[in-house]
Amino acid sequence: MIKKVEPSNLLKQASALGSYLDELLHDATHIASKPVEQVVEIEPVDRAACVFENLAFKNDLSVKPEPINQCNSSIGLTLDQFPVQCLMFKVGDNLLSLPLAHLSGVVPWPDDLSILPQSPDWMLGILKYQERNLQVIEASKVLRISSIAGQNPSHVLVLSDSNWAISCDNLGDVVTIEYADIQWSQGNAISLGVIREKLACLLNSSGIINSLNENAK
Repeated sequence: MIKKVEPSNLLKQASALGSYLDELLHDATHIASKPVEQVVEIEPVDRAACVFENLAFKNDLSVKPEPINQCNSSIGLTLDQFPVQCLMFKVGDNLLSLPLAHLSGVVPWPDDLSILPQSPDWMLGILKYQERNLQVIEASKVLRISSIAGQNPSHVLVLSDSNWAISCDNLGDVVTIEYADIQWSQGNAISLGVIREKLACLLNSSGIINSLNENAK
């Protein structure tokens, strides 16, 4: 059963969003199962609209999940970490999710991205963040999912301790999920699977980082 973290009236203020998520991400890195008392919410998502164009994201929900003792530690999720807190977010009409422990920051969309000459179309620019030069990518193009024409990103999600970050159109709830809540993918480097109740794709930050590092060579 997925547990939704209850919202705080104070944190509904946009000015508190950055500091709240930074604190939450810090706590999640050390104590994955610690309950969260606050959350930032967006409008409910139409589940029917959460259709992934890329075959890599499609999962057969009739397939039984892999045995629990085969939970792959290489993706950064081990059995002893469950329940896991995940941040829900949207790119276009697609509902996605990342474990909080796989993020090192959530930054409001900056106006001062440095554009690199001759950079690929999926590279949005360079962002200076905590003494790191983050390469900000357009999530829809790298994940090969649909986007909404003219919609501007609202936040940047910093992937682990890497120099990569992805764009995010809207932040959603923070939810706590159990192992059984996930329909695990097989042989997919980017998508860990689908969170059944939310019909959200659970992304693998390690797979995304590895793919970007390969493309950057």
